[in-house]
Amino acid sequence: MLDRYGRIFHIKPETVERGEDLIRKHGALAVFSARFIAGLRVLNGILAGTLRMEWRRFFIFNLLGAVCWVSTISLLGFFLGNRLPWLIRVIDRTGLGLITGVAVGVLAAWWIYQHNASEHATQKPTD
Repeated sequence: MLDRYGRIFHIKPETVERGEDLIRKHGALAVFSARFIAGLRVLNGILAGTLRMEWRRFFIFNLLGAVCWVSTISLLGFFLGNRLPWLIRVIDRTGLGLITGVAVGVLAAWWIYQHNASEHATQKPTD
């Protein structure tokens, strides 16, 4: 899909190559960690597939992440017992805070990029 429709979304082949390199170097950790972040759990496979992560590697680290995720949540539920409603509220707030933080970070990076791009466009070359 990226080869065919990437230019429609302004995705350059170099960007895809950098993503593939990142997946090769840190993909296992990213796939494993995504299990613990709401929203990324769903997009995990799509992103790994889009960036051409080898399916066996994805399967192993996705499975390990899922086992750790389920174990963590189950053990927390078991040991916290009647405090589970409180824990769910904390996790919901933390997840919302994380999503908000990422959104603010992305918007700030975009604003800085736009600001720097407009400064470079308005600067006159010196002789």
